[in-house]
Amino acid sequence: MDETFLEHPQSTDVHLGSDVTLRCRPPQGIPPPEVTWLVGGKPVELSDQVYVNEDDSSLTITKVEKLDEGRYACFARNQAGNRTSQAASLFVVERPRILTEPQNVDVKEGDEAIFVCHVTGDPLPEVVWLMPEMCSNHSNRFVFDQNSLRLMSVNTCDAGRYTCRASNRAGTVQSSAALNVLCETQPSFLLVPEDREVGEGREVHFSCQVTGNPMPVVTWVVGSKQVGRNSTYEVLQDGSLVVRSASQQDSGNIVCQAISITGTAMVTAKLKV
Repeated sequence: MDETFLEHPQSTDVHLGSDVTLRCRPPQGIPPPEVTWLVGGKPVELSDQVYVNEDDSSLTITKVEKLDEGRYACFARNQAGNRTSQAASLFVVERPRILTEPQNVDVKEGDEAIFVCHVTGDPLPEVVWLMPEMCSNHSNRFVFDQNSLRLMSVNTCDAGRYTCRASNRAGTVQSSAALNVLCETQPSFLLVPEDREVGEGREVHFSCQVTGNPMPVVTWVVGSKQVGRNSTYEVLQDGSLVVRSASQQDSGNIVCQAISITGTAMVTAKLKV
């Protein structure tokens, strides 16, 4: 038998659940050597899913499992002696998968924001975060680990999309989420109600438009009572108040209130019937 193998098996990566073929061409000899395969120095257990191809002595493993990983070599033997090929490593790899995707986050300025990104794969994927252009002083406000990104003392310039990218030698996967920074502002008025004089039984409108973040809720007070929806009073979608049939009892102060979690603002008009 010749000293040298015509082809040694080559190390390779194979995706979990796929098929792989390891090739080996033994030395020439008379009679032609018989080839068997070794893994970890021991004979490979052959089955319907693990078999040697008679034509070229290659080893095929179908539906590869993690247990198939190891160091493979082919062993050639005839009456003149035996030879063992160089060993090749079979690595069973799994593409990265994101088990928990980052979710959109709404946070008030100055608070903390957390994006969670749990990943799996084999080898364990490396996780990097892709971030929008941010404030120049962000470096000491960001905390990274394998599963999350934490932003401390959020600024408005931190707003944007954040991407979790997981990579290993089997592939890359990524998922993104948005950070929305809420800048709270006190309620204020864009349009205030004006004093009105109207005949008894007539309809009268008071306009009141407000702004703020979050958007304030508009309520009205007539005299000393808060207005609810009834046959006499109606608050429209734009915040305006309609008095359907004014009476002497309606005369006096008409108060528009803008209320949110940041505070309350109010403005007063007079109604004379």
